[in-house]
Amino acid sequence: MMMSECAWAVLKQLKQRGVWDGDLVPKPGRDELMKKGLASRDRQFVGGPHDGCQINALTDTGMKLAALCIEIDENYARQNPN
Repeated sequence: MMMSECAWAVLKQLKQRGVWDGDLVPKPGRDELMKKGLASRDRQFVGGPHDGCQINALTDTGMKLAALCIEIDENYARQNPN
């Protein structure tokens, strides 16, 4: 699957947990993942100080891809230290 560098950065960021919309960088990467069905952005809170805030998260397919790709990346880094 071809993805931009910013989409891979977001994939790695979202692998850890859901991320508030304002804390997500870069947003074009999120949009790319959403178009591929790998991420979603959901309005999680109604009322109070977080009214309208949205959480970005990986879909099940996105989580599977992130787990596989990040594991490959980490294994490569361990085997090829600078």
